[in-house]
Amino acid sequence: MKLKNWIVLVLSFCMVAVLGACDKGGSNSGSGNLSSSDVDAITFEGLTFKTDANLDFGGKTVTIARDTAPKAGVSANYDRELAIKAAMEKKYNVKIEYIEYGSGGPQENLVLNYMSGTAYADIVFTTSPNLLQALTNKGIFRPLDDYIDFSNARFKLTDTATRYIDGKHYSYYPTEYDAGYFVYYNTDLLASNNCEDPRDLYEAGEWNWKSFEKIVKACTGQKNGKTIFGLAGSNLLDGLMASNGMTVLSADTSSGKVACNLFSDAGKNALNFLRTLTYVDKAVDGTYGSHNGIETFNNSYAAMLIGPQYYGSHLVQTGIPYEMVPLPMGDDTDHYTNVCQYCYCYSVSANSEYTTEQLLQLAFELERNDPAIEGTYREMDYEGKLQAFIDQYVDQANHYIDDDQAKFVYDFVNDPETVNKVEWLTNDIKEVIVKNIYLPISKGEDVRSQLASIESVIKAAINEQF
Repeated sequence: MKLKNWIVLVLSFCMVAVLGACDKGGSNSGSGNLSSSDVDAITFEGLTFKTDANLDFGGKTVTIARDTAPKAGVSANYDRELAIKAAMEKKYNVKIEYIEYGSGGPQENLVLNYMSGTAYADIVFTTSPNLLQALTNKGIFRPLDDYIDFSNARFKLTDTATRYIDGKHYSYYPTEYDAGYFVYYNTDLLASNNCEDPRDLYEAGEWNWKSFEKIVKACTGQKNGKTIFGLAGSNLLDGLMASNGMTVLSADTSSGKVACNLFSDAGKNALNFLRTLTYVDKAVDGTYGSHNGIETFNNSYAAMLIGPQYYGSHLVQTGIPYEMVPLPMGDDTDHYTNVCQYCYCYSVSANSEYTTEQLLQLAFELERNDPAIEGTYREMDYEGKLQAFIDQYVDQANHYIDDDQAKFVYDFVNDPETVNKVEWLTNDIKEVIVKNIYLPISKGEDVRSQLASIESVIKAAINEQF
């Protein structure tokens, strides 16, 4: 089965289309037991307004912006989406048109159209919540709190992850995370350096900063005049913070501010560990702030790589022997943390000619999981959800080598003991952090003195962004 490769690919999943219509309790898991009223109840669960059974768009067009539009014959998931789309176009007398914004994102078009009083698209589906958070204060999207019950179990993640600092929600997520940050490791390089397998360490409860650093150091050396690094550093700081139980930036809606957690004691410990790996061990390739670590890893010049799940789509095609393991457990936490920078969310454009109720009803319908739509129904018990995940991410353009690897990721992300967080770090602020924190500390600057000298710079960047 084929996979669509969406990201900046991120987030990747219109897993929204797969999981967004899930009945969390699984009481209606058998397609033979579902009536049309059952399907309606599941489809519209979480909406606080009464949907209009006679909704008719009069043949007009509703536009949906996303990075890649579904195309027939490319993947089973695309075919499924298109079948649902066709059914909903007929049901609501509407033409649904996708606007592709590609890997560069829709930011510029969103802002320009909003300022001119028009909508770039009626509904925006994006793979990064940070884009939405950074744009929310410009009024580009409508708040959704009067239309969606964010306390509903279906939106348990949305309630905290998409709440802006003003306390309102301008987007919503599907029911579950699809994935997050992991450590990729080259099994051949680790074996040749007599390192323990990180997956075995994880299963034994011994996957932590100490065992992580041991492997990083062991795999750093010279080969044919070329440095082989223990770690490719594209997302090193973000990953170390997450492994220590926090994100670089987080939101406090009670104060209406975004906080930088680098200044906390646990944040300083993560920065000190970063200094050890980069300056003391000299085991990192220096690619933080870019995606160039993928190239280092792909060319077998790095034994490990921290990154989001979509990095697999760059690795699988090379045939490089790799496996995945969660981020190691930091010194200041007692649990494994999964952090998503690239999630999926819908937003409603402020300048759309349609009402919020109309657009949400249609958007939720596009997530419909209905036996009456031929070839589209998916069981929503564990096995069904897992299979949907595998369908989405394995095979052509896959994020994972095989079903077993995908299952490991799915089980970890959805394990009740895994702590899931969403990162608020935007690209603009990341650039400030690279220049003022990461680079000086990686060159040996003292963590505490460096933080003290640039605290006002970081705060100003956050205030300007949010």
